[in-house]
Amino acid sequence: MGVATKQVIISDEKPTCDIPKMDWDNYHRLSVIYNFMDDLEQDFPAICTVGQIGTSLEGRPIQVLKVSNSITSNSGVWIDAGIHAREWIAPAVATYIADHIVRNFSTLPSSISNKDW
Repeated sequence: MGVATKQVIISDEKPTCDIPKMDWDNYHRLSVIYNFMDDLEQDFPAICTVGQIGTSLEGRPIQVLKVSNSITSNSGVWIDAGIHAREWIAPAVATYIADHIVRNFSTLPSSISNKDW
């Protein structure tokens, strides 16, 4: 493996940083939630896509996680959380649901897996 190839591999790796991992025992900052979404997309690329749908009034990106088996007839389900400043539990519930659906996707009934989440 040449030096150029090694550099490409290193450049493609996710940088290590001090962002804590997602858990459901603590309140998490937006950076942790976005990192969690990116990790799901990286670990489950067949069903997870992260996209940006706009920016907040403070100029922060507003990201979404889409979980889908890409069947065109799927109906959509929208879950949002953290819209209001004091919604401390809503982001935990939404990320827990997303994590459960993604990690158990192949064993869930079609009433769950045949949706665009």
